[in-house]
Amino acid sequence: MSQTKHQYSASAGLFEDLAPLNEQAEQAAAAAAQARASALRSQPARLLRPNRQQIELRASDLESLLGEEHRARLVWGYVQRQDLRRLTQAIKARGSNAGRSAIDSH
Repeated sequence: MSQTKHQYSASAGLFEDLAPLNEQAEQAAAAAAQARASALRSQPARLLRPNRQQIELRASDLESLLGEEHRARLVWGYVQRQDLRRLTQAIKARGSNAGRSAIDSH
């Protein structure tokens, strides 16, 4: 029994030095993750912009689907004048990072 206890205490002594290394590795990994997240936030958001001139199979473009005086154009004009930067700041797809591009609000 004392021999088993001695072996256990000897083996525990072998790994005591690894605890600070694991903490250092975890801190380094956390710092690297923060640096990556910060770098991604500094890149412009990738956006898919609608092609309003796109021709559909029925041979009509999006602009011609609404008359010049249609109420939807009033709403569209209002939305285009709004400051929507807070929406694009929340987009996580940036630079060449993985993720689907968001659709542009304009």
